[in-house]
Amino acid sequence: TISDPYHFVYSVSASDFDQVFQAACQNAMRAMVRQISSDEVNNLPRQDTSELRETLSTASEPYGVKIVKVNIVYARPPEDFVRSQEARQLAMLQQVEQMEQQALTQRKQTDAETLGRQAVIARVDREHEELQLQIQQAEASRRVVELEAEAEELRLAKLQDRLRMYPQAAEWEWQGEQLEVARGLASNTHAVVQLGSSGANDIARAFLLRDVMQGKDAQANTYTPTPTP
Repeated sequence: TISDPYHFVYSVSASDFDQVFQAACQNAMRAMVRQISSDEVNNLPRQDTSELRETLSTASEPYGVKIVKVNIVYARPPEDFVRSQEARQLAMLQQVEQMEQQALTQRKQTDAETLGRQAVIARVDREHEELQLQIQQAEASRRVVELEAEAEELRLAKLQDRLRMYPQAAEWEWQGEQLEVARGLASNTHAVVQLGSSGANDIARAFLLRDVMQGKDAQANTYTPTPTP
């Protein structure tokens, strides 16, 4: 709006005013664009232009012109700049995706190493438990052998003591065993006996002992006690 026609007519020509006003608009737009990001350039038509209007009005008032309203109809960065920004954003997205993929691969590798380490620890623990069980079993077997040896030693010691204390009874028992063998051989008509140098004497002694014992048994059976007057 022309607020002062005198200054507008005599201060500057119309062509010069166009150049001055165009330069003022370019400077104001550059200052405004520097304050926003490239992504916000497309939103300039929807932004508040009161500050831009004040700047242009201040620049045109010396020439008798007052700016009432400023409308930004279209705003878009150059195509080369847009393509460059899109390529840059794509590269950033690819870089982020690559970093995420590397992080995922590293996490999988770490998990695999952790699982492998846990498997090794579990196997070592299991082998250790099996070894401890084998050691316990071996210790128990050794203890059983020791106890059996002690029992056998005690039995032999007791037997040795009895043989030393009762030699006649031991001899009697030995002869009784020989007699049982002789009886078994006598009852078996198919038995074949191989005798050594002293085998015949042993068998003869066994039969003699049998006859003596049978004689004693017969006397015991025929003995009649004498009545006491």
